Amino acid sequence: MAYAARVDQRLPKNAPSASKSQPDVRVIRGRRTSDSSQVQRSIASVIKGLFIFILAALIVGFIRIAFISATVSTSLTSGAISEQIEQLRASSSDLEVKQSSLTNPQAIKRKALSMGMALPGQTQVVTLPADVIVTNEKGALSLSAGLAVAAQQQG
Repeated sequence: MAYAARVDQRLPKNAPSASKSQPDVRVIRGRRTSDSSQVQRSIASVIKGLFIFILAALIVGFIRIAFISATVSTSLTSGAISEQIEQLRASSSDLEVKQSSLTNPQAIKRKALSMGMALPGQTQVVTLPADVIVTNEKGALSLSAGLAVAAQQQG
């Protein structure tokens, strides 16, 4: 069309134009895709897909390694705690045996006699007066109420 416009400009306006006899054609410029560019695009998309797959596989692998290491550390900690529990149970049973021997009245009497102690000849009973400590509704000590109770006991 650009050529036809130039031809029209050179001819006088009343002269028959050469472009009128030819059909009016428009040219639209486009991109020509060659087979090599399509191959390059497909190779690039395959490489991108492969890269994304490898990246996803790496992420999944790192997550699995993190979970496995957490599992192993938990297992080791659990084993150590189990050993401590067994040691504490053994120690507890030893302490129970020792407590029963220490609270046995016959064992206490034998130990006292071996240390040179003797049984008392006579016993006495001591009776203490009532306590003058008084608390209020909140559980706190009340000095004034305690003084009133002491005054009642004396007088």
